[in-house]
Amino acid sequence: MPSTNRAKWLQSLLRTNPDHFCRNPIIVGREKGTMTDTHQVHCDCGAVEVTMTGDPKVHAFCHCEDCRDLLQVPYHSVLAWEADQVTVTKGESDVKTFQHPSKRMTRVFCGNCGEVLYNTNAMGWKLVSQILVLKTNGYALPESYKPNGHFFYDRRIVDIDDALPKR
Repeated sequence: MPSTNRAKWLQSLLRTNPDHFCRNPIIVGREKGTMTDTHQVHCDCGAVEVTMTGDPKVHAFCHCEDCRDLLQVPYHSVLAWEADQVTVTKGESDVKTFQHPSKRMTRVFCGNCGEVLYNTNAMGWKLVSQILVLKTNGYALPESYKPNGHFFYDRRIVDIDDALPKR
């Protein structure tokens, strides 16, 4: 499927058939009561769980060539944290890492089901997809995770018709 059609397909699938992404739904959600909030996501098969602590530095859509190349998507629905705020809390032995051959970027995924858990960028941030958060947390994004803009929009390969700022 061409990458420009993939985004439309994914958006329509999320609207019409959310169960497609929740074959093994495990709602783990948000833990409160400490100084910082945490959220968890997991892969499709449930073997690996990742915990994010605190609010993300960035919560937007990225249209840069690097994200498109690493993840093979037309744009990335990104939630970015400092590296020490994202940890594998279950199934570390099932985690696999793909190092991009020419960029300082990695894609971290479950070795069993192939679900991308997060990727890293050249700044050392760990980036979790908003789609992964949605599908593992009852299709709700915390307010601090909702996208607030588009980055590198001038490099886009697909137009997005929304009211968010485009930088």
